[in-house]
Formats: sequence, structure tokens, C-alpha cells
Amino acid sequence: MNGNHIILLVVVLGVALYWLPKILFFVRTLKSFLTNPKANLPPQQLFGLLLGAVNAEQITAYWNSLETGVPSLRLRTGLSEWWGVYNRQTAADQVEKLLSSGHRVTFDAALRQLANVSPDQWEQVAKSGGEALSNLGASLASLKEDKTTFTAEDLARGTLAWDLGRAVVVTRMSYDLKFLDESQAWAFIARASELARAQFSSWEQWGKSYLLGRAMWNGSEDGMLSGLASITAECQVAPDGPWTKLAWQTESAQDSGHASKLGT
Repeated sequence: MNGNHIILLVVVLGVALYWLPKILFFVRTLKSFLTNPKANLPPQQLFGLLLGAVNAEQITAYWNSLETGVPSLRLRTGLSEWWGVYNRQTAADQVEKLLSSGHRVTFDAALRQLANVSPDQWEQVAKSGGEALSNLGASLASLKEDKTTFTAEDLARGTLAWDLGRAVVVTRMSYDLKFLDESQAWAFIARASELARAQFSSWEQWGKSYLLGRAMWNGSEDGMLSGLASITAECQVAPDGPWTKLAWQTESAQDSGHASKLGT
């Protein structure tokens, strides 16, 4: 094998490694949501898990149990490479960061620059802003093609769902690897639930907030945002969509009397 062949092989392998995860992700969006047949959680706990449904589907995890069903090696690799989580302390620290601040501190501050701007000017104004706002501006057209549009009220609610949804999934991944025990995991998820109830009143609002945050984080150039928009829509309308299984919970865990369609 001469030098040119080696260079070509390296290029091909590089392209394959770059695109394979994206191809697998898009293939995954065509399949049904993964349900743990053994799970039968009370509504307040199920509600907390549902906050992370989009991210859970992205990593091919169960949507209805604390256990993800994802192989340990994938969990360990994902937590270490994407989150810097490799033990009990780093797991607790990362989830705490997502619950307490996350990206929303800077993202929501950037969104306030659009507060007095006409919606038909958002794209133009956002593209001339900082990185997060520019990412959003570059994503609005593609999101509109995916039937996702935002109102002034959506922007005012901000990107809290982006942080909390990921906090729930990082908690579940960490629980599976025994970086968090069961009581710690449910305590973190309960905090996410309380924060979510205080700011949102529907799964539609929640889904838009999650996509808003994702767009500001990395835009749409990698092609993943469209797939996530599809998952978000399917969560709400598909026959097996997780958000069709339980109405948005407006009461606290202590007071909730709503019944889940699962196991009741």
C-alpha cells in the first residue's frame, strides 16, 4: 500500500467516523420510542423522566424508567467525553450545575436582545449577535421547515428545558453506573420537575424551550437539530409518544393526584 492509498484510507475513515453517529441517530428517529416493559412508576416520578424524553431518545434510552437500558460502556464513554463525569463527585457536580445554572444563564441573557424586535426581524438581528444568538439566527429557517416556530412568549420563557432535560438524562446515566444512588437520582429529578412546573404549562412549551436551547448551543449545521425537532414533535403526537402518556403536571409531587396511562 503506497502513501496515497494510506492518505485515502485515513480520509475515508475520518469521514465514516464523523457521519456514522449522525446516520445512526437519524435511523433511530424512524423507530418507536424505547419502553421498559417492567416499569410502572407513579405519575410524579414519570413526569420527571419525561422532561428528558428528547435527550433519552437521542441516546436510545428507555423513556419510562430510571434505568436507561443503554450498555454500560456507551454510558461511561458518553459521560466522560461529553460531561466530564467519571465518578460520584463529578456526577453530582455536573447535575447540580445543570439544575442551578447551565447554559440558560448566558442564553437567556442573549435572548433578551430580541425582546423589542419584531419577530420578522429576529433572524437578521440574531445573526449579528454573539455566538449563541448567531447560532439561533442561523437555525430559525431550518426549524421553520420542520414546523417549529417561536413566539415572543417562547423566547421570554427561555432555554430552561434545555438544561433540565439534559440534567435528567445525565442523572439517569450516572445512576446506571452507580455514580448516584437511587435516592440521589430521584431527588435531582424532583428538583428538575419543580423548576419545570414553575415556568411551563404544557409539553409544547417545554419542547420549544428545549429546541431553543439546542439551537443556541450548536446551531443547525451538523444536521442534528432537524432530527431533534422531529423527535420533539413525535413525543407530542405519535401514538407511542412519551408526552402523550401523561398530561403536563401542574401540581407538586406531594399533591399530584393525576393518573398515568401506564399501569393504571
